Amino acid sequence: KRLLNLVVDWYAKLVTQNLITLGKDGSRIWDGTKTKTIKGFEANAIDTNGAGDIFAGSVLHKICEGKDLKTAAKFGCYAASKQVERFGPRLTKAEYKKIKKEFT
Repeated sequence: KRLLNLVVDWYAKLVTQNLITLGKDGSRIWDGTKTKTIKGFEANAIDTNGAGDIFAGSVLHKICEGKDLKTAAKFGCYAASKQVERFGPRLTKAEYKKIKKEFT
């Protein structure tokens, strides 16, 4: 935990916002003013292949929609929690749309 705090503090000096994934434990965000831990979602993980990619893509998706970093990180955690409950590294377009609908 101390190392994570050092990394977040170091990044905070370089950029205005950042986030670090913590796997099943969620993510840590720096929104430009404060650090916050976003809790992960419960999941019955059977295959973690692709979880980081779906997390990153989902976060960027929400940012492109104009959402704040906290909302984007929550969606990334949610999407990753759904990704690990199935085999394979990718969701289909229909599966992603379902996740997006469930989250909102």
